[in-house]
Amino acid sequence: MDKALYISLLVAVATPVVAFALRLAWKAIRLWHARRLSVEEKHLLHYAAKSQGMIHHMEADQIPGGWVRAGGMDFDTEPRRAGLYLAALERLIALGYVEYKSGNLFTLTHSGWKKGERT
Repeated sequence: MDKALYISLLVAVATPVVAFALRLAWKAIRLWHARRLSVEEKHLLHYAAKSQGMIHHMEADQIPGGWVRAGGMDFDTEPRRAGLYLAALERLIALGYVEYKSGNLFTLTHSGWKKGERT
């Protein structure tokens, strides 16, 4: 077989395989990055894991939107910072680390306990 033909056949076969592998690797990197936790998310998991796995969404008339409490610790009642912790709580729910129970109570799931004990 001619060397040029052999190389062109190799490129024709290998290119789709390499492209597929690169797409797969890129998806894995995006998934890994998407599951990385912010500082606020780590705080909530850590403190909830230290206190029976409970997280509360607290509300008061003086604080629009409320704030988050985990492990007996209030996480920033100043509205701008409180919003970061409320968003962190929502993301932990979306990732499956926290679930809604009732009223203002949220609890850690099994994976939330594991993650919280490691942070």
